[in-house]
Amino acid sequence: MKQLFLHIGTLKTGSTSIQGYLEDHIKQLEDQGFSLYEGSHMPVNHIELFLAAMRYERDSFAKLKLQNRFAFDESYTESIRQRVNRFIDTNPCQKVILTTEGLCLLRYDDEVDRLKSILGESASNTTIILYLRNKADYLKSYTRQLLKVRGRLPSDHPESSLYVEEDSWLWDYESLIALFARGFGKENVKVIDYDLEKQSRGTVLPSFLETIGYR
Repeated sequence: MKQLFLHIGTLKTGSTSIQGYLEDHIKQLEDQGFSLYEGSHMPVNHIELFLAAMRYERDSFAKLKLQNRFAFDESYTESIRQRVNRFIDTNPCQKVILTTEGLCLLRYDDEVDRLKSILGESASNTTIILYLRNKADYLKSYTRQLLKVRGRLPSDHPESSLYVEEDSWLWDYESLIALFARGFGKENVKVIDYDLEKQSRGTVLPSFLETIGYR
């Protein structure tokens, strides 16, 4: 059974920096027994994981962008399941890194169950890496990201990922942690304070590399 490290965001907490470092250090990672899953839509932001796990009727930035190219349904999920399982099973490295901040959008037990099926038998040997940012700054940064795309506007539907009022589920960290703790085990969910890392180190990279055991 492989050891999986699954970085799930949250959004706006340095995920691009983490993914960029991983992409630039693939050889060094392999030398220490790590492999970085190669994404089907984006090489190092594995958005297919949450697109395949999320309830099909739910929205997200990525779904809105890709909805004219892909049908997000059971067939899509099965194709991603086969692709991910094949990579994990055939890769010679014992430790596999998967990363997409979109996984922080999961909010239902059946979504996490679907994610675990995508990861295969190694799902039971998975470390979840979650960064949390103070809610006020997260709201501001996420809202700016939403508005960057012309015509993409906030939603007034409380269940939408485009709903950015102060009571949005997007900033309900307690429910997010509890969801992944139920699915993967409380002891396997590593929660890291984004603001503290930025203040003390200027970047989230050291904490991520320490968590996976990369030296």
